[in-house]
Amino acid sequence: MKEHFAEYYIDYKEGSVFTATQSDPLQRMLPFFVESCGRVYSADRYFIRRDGLESYLLMLTTEGVGQIVYRGERRLLEAGSAVVIDCRDYHEYGCTAGNIWNFYYAHFNARSLEGFQCLFERLNPVMLREPRVGENMLEEIYSRSIQSSETDYYRHSHLLSGLLTEMVCGQKQDPPIVRTEISRLAEYIRIHFTEELHIDDLAERAGYSRYYFIHLFREQFGVSPHRYLNRCRVRHGKFLLRSTDMTVVQIADKVGYSTPELFIRHFKTENAMTPGEYRKSGSRTPEEKN
Repeated sequence: MKEHFAEYYIDYKEGSVFTATQSDPLQRMLPFFVESCGRVYSADRYFIRRDGLESYLLMLTTEGVGQIVYRGERRLLEAGSAVVIDCRDYHEYGCTAGNIWNFYYAHFNARSLEGFQCLFERLNPVMLREPRVGENMLEEIYSRSIQSSETDYYRHSHLLSGLLTEMVCGQKQDPPIVRTEISRLAEYIRIHFTEELHIDDLAERAGYSRYYFIHLFREQFGVSPHRYLNRCRVRHGKFLLRSTDMTVVQIADKVGYSTPELFIRHFKTENAMTPGEYRKSGSRTPEEKN
């Protein structure tokens, strides 16, 4: 058995709840069984690093943005996304600087995960088609874990199987429909990224509600329009860092950020280094060097 290692700072807010289920032989006879679960409203110093834990971990982000490292990959965990990892392998996750991150989690095990390996073979967050349904399922798992009965064990197994199935289906769903109005707005963002852009204004241009516009944009481009805008700004910022002697403050203003702190935060989110570190490193991120 692999030696267990853990390092953490459990910095969470009021409203967070946690519970562990009673150990019962019946649980381990069922296809899936929950070992612990809860709901976390994390503060900005919240993080966990560990390996060697004999369980799988499912997390569903409900609000804000978290970040996770697993099997050599790093990803952001955005609202509506769910992820599964094998906790026997090294992993770390936590709140991103300056953001909130609220999520449900369930540590679980199974008699067999055959057919579900695609969820945790690599780091692969899945945007759920109906995030609220997933939240309700995990909320029910939590509520039934407080005083578990035999009926609750069966219900846990059923709910976990259903949620994992939804994740697999979300992974394998057909490619999104390409909507010309969304493509035109993405082009508008690429051209006007240095200007002050508002999601509500973009949604109105497309003739959609704010929520539906964000949903369609993420479906077509894989990220929210806000994240897409920041990527455009950061990409041009990298070009200016490579090709000019402008200061970080000047570049932040040039690419459309109201403060240099915002530019630095988003730059680090996208590149795992600050603008200053990027310039000192020879103007190449690890991905660009490979």
